[in-house]
Amino acid sequence: MLPVESTFPNFVNNQLLTAGDLNQLFGYLDGQNRLTRINLLGIGIVCGLHIRVSSDFSAVTISKGCAVTSAGFLVTHEETVYTQRRLYNVDTEYVYEKFKIPGGDGESVPIKVWELLQEATVEDSLPV
Repeated sequence: MLPVESTFPNFVNNQLLTAGDLNQLFGYLDGQNRLTRINLLGIGIVCGLHIRVSSDFSAVTISKGCAVTSAGFLVTHEETVYTQRRLYNVDTEYVYEKFKIPGGDGESVPIKVWELLQEATVEDSLPV
């Protein structure tokens, strides 16, 4: 990850600060914060986020925890029980290479990725 803002803004006395000035400062500090997470803490699960499957396979529970994404964002998650699933459809042309498998014609094809849902509130959802 490269920082979006690479220079720290320099302010002087009696300077009128614009929204752009403050946004540049925020962008710089946010980028430095995310770089610190990536380089000092590393990416991946920091704590928690344990997965449990019920004995009758009707529910998946993900415990409370936090993680750092590859872009340096901190992600937190409360303990949640999921009882439904549906096929996840990515709206972009880019598909994460780790989510592809070799196809019959030598080209990689995307694997099916499932989105977990807490309740049957979505029409095309299936039991876990």
